Amino acid sequence: MLHTEIGASQKSMNNAYLTTMFKEAQETSRKIESAFGGFDVTQLNWQEAPNRWSVGQCLDHLIITNQHYLPQFKEIAEGKKRSTSWERLPLLPWMFGSILSWTVRPDTQIKIKTFRGFQPRQGNIPTGIVRDFGDHIDGLLELISSTDWVDHERVLITSPVAHFITYNLKYAVTILITHLELHHRQALHNVELDDFPLA
Repeated sequence: MLHTEIGASQKSMNNAYLTTMFKEAQETSRKIESAFGGFDVTQLNWQEAPNRWSVGQCLDHLIITNQHYLPQFKEIAEGKKRSTSWERLPLLPWMFGSILSWTVRPDTQIKIKTFRGFQPRQGNIPTGIVRDFGDHIDGLLELISSTDWVDHERVLITSPVAHFITYNLKYAVTILITHLELHHRQALHNVELDDFPLA
């Protein structure tokens, strides 16, 4: 879990913002392992209310969300990404990227309903989710680092939510990394409640 420092974060990046993004992702992954790595099934799946996510569901949601972006990241890394007609429209990528990056900030007051394809699993999530999350973040950062040969402000992607929502790769990476801390804090909220089951 975060098993090793990503090598790409230790060298000069063509897209300089990635150094900060990688450090933030690695730190969040470490905090998640430290806070939840020793939880049993009951603690991981405890919910404040039926419509509130458990710690396990927060982590599951993050993995599911990130996985929706992997195919486009791989296309970019391999030089196979082709722009769609929506991605070529002026102003739209900047507008959507700016809005979405604001909604996933940890201190945001904006609440957006999670789309069905991004919902976490129902029922008991196994304790291995914490290890799986750490492995997932390692792989995600490796994949992002393999896209560093392109200008992240110029390469555009399409949101997995809707084909008309587009933004540049820098916005996409920033949104995903910031999103990690948002749900880390949501998971911690469960632990701070009086009814949370103790070990």
